[in-house]
Amino acid sequence: MDDLIILYGTLFLMLAAACGWLVWNVMRASAPGADASAQGLQEALRAEKRRLDDELAAGAVTPELYASLLEDLRRRALEETGAAESLDALHAARSAEAERRRAKLAGIVLAVLIGVSAGSYALLGAPEMMRLADDQAVLQGRADVEKITAYLEDNPKDVRAWVQLAHRRIEAGELKPALEAYVRAAEAAGPEGLETASAVEFATLVYTMKNPHAYEAADRQIALALKRSPDDPKALELAAMGAVSRGRWAEAAERLERRLQGMKPSDPERGAVEKTLEAIRRRALEAGPR
Repeated sequence: MDDLIILYGTLFLMLAAACGWLVWNVMRASAPGADASAQGLQEALRAEKRRLDDELAAGAVTPELYASLLEDLRRRALEETGAAESLDALHAARSAEAERRRAKLAGIVLAVLIGVSAGSYALLGAPEMMRLADDQAVLQGRADVEKITAYLEDNPKDVRAWVQLAHRRIEAGELKPALEAYVRAAEAAGPEGLETASAVEFATLVYTMKNPHAYEAADRQIALALKRSPDDPKALELAAMGAVSRGRWAEAAERLERRLQGMKPSDPERGAVEKTLEAIRRRALEAGPR
């Protein structure tokens, strides 16, 4: 699964969790009961009525005084109940306003979080579009090592991408990883082999690094290149170099003779090739037939 898709999925899950937590905390506060003050008043009035009843029963007050006090208590009850109802109405109005404010705040918080996420998504781009752009950069030969490596995870048979990775490694001075990339390119190329230019690059790197473990692969790619282009000068020189590295002097001389045949008399490199060919012929004579 694509790493970018996993990243965005994780971010959106975190966003959903954050939104849920914030909205729940904003909305969970509940207003006090609308009839709390009224209940408290009623309880106080009942207690006062019980006290008057007890005093009447104990003879502490006369029936006439009891009636007067009870009438006064009823009047107070009516007055205070009305005031309590007004206070409860005010509490209810404030509670409703608080609920509206909480709902509005929750909406603003949610909108901000979603807006930030959507804006980031739009600014950075969708994961699939970002990956498509990276793949396009690889196909156009302008991708860096990271993008090429990611592309090759999904396209391990793309020979040109492996060669491009080798180029980037060489540019960075990383010869060993570059050689590994060329080996993978050669494996992906199959029986047809690498293109001549890539085969030459591969063999040049192998012989420059003097890596015996890659000699066979380099020889094979050069042989395939010469099969397609028998007179390719670079391929002939590398074939001769490979033969020399293994002490196959006669084969090396044959490759350089063919190379010399294709050179013009005015070619500035002709003298060097002739001297090298002469030295190889002497070594071939010293080694004798094989």
